[in-house]
Amino acid sequence: MTGFFTSLGHDVLRIAEELWDRLVTGWERLGSDIDSAVTDLWHREVTGWENIWHGVVHVAQSLWDDLVSGFKALPGKIHVESTPPGANVTVDDKPQASPAPLDIDLPPGPHSIKLSAQGRLPAQKQIDVGYASAQTVTVTLESAPPPPVAPPAPPLPVAIAAPPPAPAPPPSEPRSQVPAYITGALAIAAAGVGTVFGVLALNDKSSFDKTPTTQTADNGDTHSLISDMSFGVAITFGVTSAVLFLTRDEAPAPAAASKDTSTKTASSKRKAVTITPTPMVGSHSGGAGFVLQF
Repeated sequence: MTGFFTSLGHDVLRIAEELWDRLVTGWERLGSDIDSAVTDLWHREVTGWENIWHGVVHVAQSLWDDLVSGFKALPGKIHVESTPPGANVTVDDKPQASPAPLDIDLPPGPHSIKLSAQGRLPAQKQIDVGYASAQTVTVTLESAPPPPVAPPAPPLPVAIAAPPPAPAPPPSEPRSQVPAYITGALAIAAAGVGTVFGVLALNDKSSFDKTPTTQTADNGDTHSLISDMSFGVAITFGVTSAVLFLTRDEAPAPAAASKDTSTKTASSKRKAVTITPTPMVGSHSGGAGFVLQF
């Protein structure tokens, strides 16, 4: 009988210890959950107050900026006086209704004030108006100088009979435009050749980039050289054609010139135009030059 109660006591103690351990563990978990919940609520509360504080600061800053902007936009008080009084006042090219002295309100910034009066030289003054400021502008108008005395009229000139007009010179022979047409056609032809060989050179370069070979490189250099030479010749003949088109015949000699001078001028105008082209070839370039005689 004693052994039964002893065993029953051990079982009761074991069950009580298990219940106590479970109770302690539950209270610990409950405390941890409460602590986490309180911490989360605290962080949320602090974040909300920070947002409210930032909003209040932003609104206060906006109100302060509006207040400062409104204060800086206040006009300045300007008192304008003139010596002598009664001068007409113009502010920034806008005439004022009343003469000086007068008081006007001007926005902050630079302004121009002009004063004028009968018999006085006009005067102008530049001012810089500050916000909510007051200043006095005094301008002295100098007396205008008397008008100049008109000089006496010059004596009437004596009429002199004009000499008879000289006879008109004979019309000069017009310059021939054939050399200009020829050089222009050569320029167009050379430009066409240069374009064709330039396209071939670009095709050779594209082929060389895809499949680099010695033959492709040589072809590209040859076509590029011919294209450069052709464009050089085109520019040369184009400039020559433009010069020939724009060159005008010289004015006829005056009637007072001697007969020998007129004969020499006429003979020089009949000289033929001679163009001597000269090719220029380098190792990596080419071109052409010419000598023009006319």
